[in-house]
Amino acid sequence: MKEGHRDLLNVLQQGSTDLQQNYDIRMLELQNEKKNLEIRQQKIALATLQEENKILYIDLNTIGEPEVRDMVRKERAKILQKRNAARDQQEHETFGNYFGDLGGSGSNLGDY
Repeated sequence: MKEGHRDLLNVLQQGSTDLQQNYDIRMLELQNEKKNLEIRQQKIALATLQEENKILYIDLNTIGEPEVRDMVRKERAKILQKRNAARDQQEHETFGNYFGDLGGSGSNLGDY
């Protein structure tokens, strides 16, 4: 009877080990997928930035068609607005990192 228990225990331990190995492999696969998605997003962001830079560096005086020139001018305005908003957000986050909750409820200061 003891031999049967040992065999059962060995089978259960091996099953547990196999499950853990399968889990570890799947977690590594998911981490790789996540990293690949991040790399793909970075490539897309870089390509977008390069295309936006091309638009920003177009010499409007070389465009003969008034409609095309106006379209490029409007696209430039959108790009600059987007970049300014991103920069402002980044500055706000930086300020918050250095001066978080300045005078707020966590400062134990009374109301003014």
